[in-house]
Amino acid sequence: MRIVELGCLGSFLVVAGCVGTEPPDDTVVIEGRWTGALETGYLPSGSSRLVVDVEHAAVGEPVVASVIFGEDGPPAPPTDPEVGWPAGIDPQLDATPVADGFVYPSLDGTRTGSRISVDIAVTDLWAPWCALQTAHLVAESSDEAQCLPNQPWTASPFECYVEGEGEEPDTLVDCLKLTLCRRTRVCECTGADGCSPSRTGLTMRLELTIDGDTAMGTILWTSEDPDVGSQTARVRLTRN
Repeated sequence: MRIVELGCLGSFLVVAGCVGTEPPDDTVVIEGRWTGALETGYLPSGSSRLVVDVEHAAVGEPVVASVIFGEDGPPAPPTDPEVGWPAGIDPQLDATPVADGFVYPSLDGTRTGSRISVDIAVTDLWAPWCALQTAHLVAESSDEAQCLPNQPWTASPFECYVEGEGEEPDTLVDCLKLTLCRRTRVCECTGADGCSPSRTGLTMRLELTIDGDTAMGTILWTSEDPDVGSQTARVRLTRN
C-alpha cells in the first residue's frame, strides 16, 4: 500500500506547522478586572457598562468569575412579596434582564488558550425576593411548587389575574410577579422548604477572547420561554 502525503491543503489530518493549526496559547494571563461596555444590545437602566472580574482561569481548571452591569448601585432589598422585584426589570421584555450594581457569580466556566466561556447565574438576583414567597403546591400528590397558585391566569397591559379555584373569585396580582412566578419562573419552590432562585430557564453566557490588555466577545442571553427567545450582545473590555 502506497502512502500519499497530502500536506496541509486537502488533508483531514491536523498537521503540526500547518496554517491555522497552531496550539492554543495557554500562557495568556486572564485573571484580573476587565472593564468595558456592550457594543450592541442594552441594559434596562440604559447603561452599557460592564465589569468582569476573573478570579481564577488556570488551564484545565474551572474558570471562576463574576460580572457587574451598569453604573448604579444594586437595587434596594425587596420588602413586599406580592409585588414583582426589582421594578423596571422584566425578563420577558428586556434584552438583557439584569440589575445595575449586582454581582452576578459564575456557575461554570472553561478556558481554551486565550479564550474563556462563563455561564452566569442570572437568577441569583432574585434570591431575596424568592425567600419572601409562599410555596403553592402544583398538585397535592407532588412536592413541586411555585410562587403563585397553579391556576389559569390572564394578563392585559394594565391588570393581571389568577383564576380562583372552584367557586373562589379571581385574584388580582401584580403583573411583574406573574411574569416572575409563572412565565420565567425565577423561583424554584417546594412545599416544605419555601422558594429559592431557580438555576434553570434563565441563562447568560459570556465568551471572551483575550489579546494583550483587550478582551472581545459576546454575551448570549437565552430563555426557555419561546416568547422571549434569545439575544446576543457584543462586548469589548480592557484590563484595569
